[in-house]
Amino acid sequence: MRSRNSFLTMLTGITSMLVIGILGFLKIKFFISGLGDDANGLIQMITRILSYLSLAELGLGSALIYRLYKPLAENDKEQVSIIMNTANHFFIKIGFFILGLLFALMFLIPIIIKNNSYDNFYLYKIFILIGIPYVIEYLWYKKYYILLCSDQKQYIVNLVINGCTIIYDIIVIIALINGISLTTFVLLNYPFIIIKGIGLQMVCKKRYSYIKKTNKIDKNSVELSKDVFVHNLGYSINNSSDQIVLSIFNGLSFVSIYSSYYYIVKYLKDAVDAILKSTTHSFGNLFAQKEDRNKKGYSVYKEYLSFSSVFAIIITTTFFVSIIPFINIWIGKSEYILSFPAILAFTCLVFANIITIPISIMATSNGVFKQTKYYSFLATIVNILLSILLIKKYEIAGIVFATVFSKLFIWAPLTIKVLYRDVFFEHSKKDFYFRTLISTICVAIIICLSLLLKVGTLYTNSFTNWVLISLVFFVIIALLICCAYFIFDESFKQFVKRCIKVFSRRKK
Repeated sequence: MRSRNSFLTMLTGITSMLVIGILGFLKIKFFISGLGDDANGLIQMITRILSYLSLAELGLGSALIYRLYKPLAENDKEQVSIIMNTANHFFIKIGFFILGLLFALMFLIPIIIKNNSYDNFYLYKIFILIGIPYVIEYLWYKKYYILLCSDQKQYIVNLVINGCTIIYDIIVIIALINGISLTTFVLLNYPFIIIKGIGLQMVCKKRYSYIKKTNKIDKNSVELSKDVFVHNLGYSINNSSDQIVLSIFNGLSFVSIYSSYYYIVKYLKDAVDAILKSTTHSFGNLFAQKEDRNKKGYSVYKEYLSFSSVFAIIITTTFFVSIIPFINIWIGKSEYILSFPAILAFTCLVFANIITIPISIMATSNGVFKQTKYYSFLATIVNILLSILLIKKYEIAGIVFATVFSKLFIWAPLTIKVLYRDVFFEHSKKDFYFRTLISTICVAIIICLSLLLKVGTLYTNSFTNWVLISLVFFVIIALLICCAYFIFDESFKQFVKRCIKVFSRRKK
């Protein structure tokens, strides 16, 4: 059942991400051409600032998901009801608190924009309109989201939320082509917020009709949330710091350029997430039933570690070869073509994002929030300090390298230490470092060969040409790397066999 749920989550996730990604590229292209670089930079910066609003839940959402693993696995309906009542009780309070934060934070927007050309009242209005959906989420359907994820039903969440996103993106693209204001662009999202809430509510009311109202509160969830909060604090600041630092030191046009590259990097990460992180809640379910994590759990973990290594090599090298020609075709502005150090920095970020996904999966599914609560915050501090030091001389390249350094050399080693000490204590963390080293060497060799062979010169300004060259490069690298790992890495071989087994069951 866990393999089936993981497969469905992966399938719905990767399919929707592929469609959403393509629509997103079109949306950004028409947005920049229709509303301008500054407008795009403004939207991206506000979105990053609003990511701080997730801190208002104090980590309760992640804590509730973790606390729901066991009662759902054991069919403890009473405990599920108690935890869901806890979610409802606190999320309503959090929703109104976020509403207050919106009106407080909006006054910061004009201050952190260098050479601001917008009217302050206009900035306040856009900020509030973009922020209101966050309030609706907590007041209404956040609890349904965590319930479905905890029960390994994230594929349902994918269908509802991503389905709405796809329809919304299509409508927005049509509207942008025909010319709309920035205010209208923001307001078009509202009907789909309502549809998402109705969809998730209907599914949960039908599937979990046994959940009853109760006055009991799950105190363990509240206690655990204190540790998760520190994680969320570090993650939120780290996730939004680059755009804010750029806005303060360089202005909105630089934010727009950075965000265009970051969108591609994030899209690639999300695509791999849709595959690898489809197993997060299955891992949580596995460990909640107290099976031997040092045997079965670690064996499955190694399979995904190998799989992420293969993905990291293939996607990172393809990104490096094809990114500049793609930006040329996609945006079509010379100022969006970055220097070699900046391209190399974004390439390293792609690699870092993918290679560390298994660590994130295991940390979340095993609930090691208390042991690692300060690590993401420490990595964030390093990231911000390095960004400020490097931005003046290296601009975007400096900021991206700061992010890579904080992720690979601060957060990852510290989190790995805890995982192998408290979760997989019978095994050596050398497994992770060895695979990462091999992956890094493979990426370096392939990039050097691509430069020597001048693969980039094969591209023209034709989109068809870009697809053909990139696809051929991707397939060649994928075949070579997959064959090598299948021959020399037993864990990757087992992962392939597991996938074949799941597909075979689906056909039957």
